[in-house]
Amino acid sequence: MVNLVVGVADGYDGWEYAQGDYLPILGFSAQWSYLKAMMSYEAVAFGIELPLN
Repeated sequence: MVNLVVGVADGYDGWEYAQGDYLPILGFSAQWSYLKAMMSYEAVAFGIELPLN
């Protein structure tokens, strides 16, 4: 599954794309089973998503 990721992060004052203290986030994420990867400009994140039920 591939998703579009949109959000805002706080605490990034001084970054090139920051608007004041906030950094807009736009990227893509992909998930296969419990493994998840997200890619945005200047950032890549990997994770494991575990169900709690």
